[in-house]
Amino acid sequence: MITLFYDKTDLTNKKAASWFTSRGIEVHLKNIRYISKQELLHILKLSDQGFMDIVKKGTISGESDDTIYNMTFDEYINYIIGNPELLKSPIIIDDSKLLIGFNSDNIRQFLPSFYRKLG
Repeated sequence: MITLFYDKTDLTNKKAASWFTSRGIEVHLKNIRYISKQELLHILKLSDQGFMDIVKKGTISGESDDTIYNMTFDEYINYIIGNPELLKSPIIIDDSKLLIGFNSDNIRQFLPSFYRKLG
C-alpha cells in the first residue's frame, strides 16, 4: 500500500494525490502531523541520507545547534514526531520505495511495472 504523508499548507501534496487518483492507484493519505515512530523509522530506512533527506533545511529554530547535535537517535526521532512541521512534504512510501516531494518523473516508480513500460 502506498502512503502519502502530506502537510495541508503545501500545494505539491495536492498534485501528488491527484497524480495517483488520475491513474486509478489507491493511496492512503495521512496528515504528516500524525506520523508514527514506526512510520518515521521506515522512511529513514528507505532514505539515502537519513535525516538530511527528510528534514527541511533551516527549520530547527529555537534549539541551539549543540542541543540538536547532542541528541541521541531516539531523542531526535521523538523531537521530530513532536514537531512534524520540520518534515518535508509530501513523503510518499510503500514497502520498498520512497519519494520526498513531488516530481512527475520520479513518482512513476510507484506505477505498476506494466504501466511504466507503456509510457
